[in-house]
Amino acid sequence: TLLFWLVGLRDNTIVLVVLAALASSITSYVLLRGMRDEMTAKLMARHEARAAARRQRTEDELAEDPT
Repeated sequence: TLLFWLVGLRDNTIVLVVLAALASSITSYVLLRGMRDEMTAKLMARHEARAAARRQRTEDELAEDPT
């Protein structure tokens, strides 16, 4: 916000806030890529583990069914 204010966008507060939010979003997207990829990998591993456990539980229940 300070950067845009110094550039000369002092008069229009809405434009200043929108540009600051846009700059912040772009910066965080670029700078936090590694952390985001790591979190995605952890979530996928957890999802796959739960799906495998669910499949195993279903197979065990079918094996126990006497019919």
